[in-house]
Amino acid sequence: MHLIPLRRHPVAMLAALLALGLAGCLGASQQEMQAPPRVQALTAGDHCGRESPMPAAEVIADADTLERVLARTGLRLPKAERPDLRRHWLLLVHQGRRPTLGYGVELADPPLLPTPDGHVLQLRARSPQAGAAVGQAITSPCLLLQLPRSGLHGPLQIQDQTGDTWATVQPPGAW
Repeated sequence: MHLIPLRRHPVAMLAALLALGLAGCLGASQQEMQAPPRVQALTAGDHCGRESPMPAAEVIADADTLERVLARTGLRLPKAERPDLRRHWLLLVHQGRRPTLGYGVELADPPLLPTPDGHVLQLRARSPQAGAAVGQAITSPCLLLQLPRSGLHGPLQIQDQTGDTWATVQPPGAW
């Protein structure tokens, strides 16, 4: 077997490094290679009707449940913008009852992190800045999210930016 001295042949060294890198990529698990499932915020509201101060989440897997949730929360989602619930499911995340305006919920970036037995959905909970002038009104902020029916396995843990768990849900099909 004839060995080529790599110091004298930079092209051969580059080819060898590239081959090693590709071998590592090919050895990666299929889950590591797949893009994470896409989470999309559909709409949000400040007065979603939650009486409890504790955060919560609701799984919406069919059109009848979606209609009831929209009527109860006052959220607006035009029919033309509603997802195909055969391919997607919805998640309504409640921040809980709050004493003033200025609270809200939004997706963090990245929104989904895989775990060994499921996924973590990351949210950012907004609150008024200390000392800010805010209107005195009871609010109950919420966020309606769309998730794919495929690509999520196991429990979905919902956490805010501090790492507090708001809820854990089972995606439809994982029951």
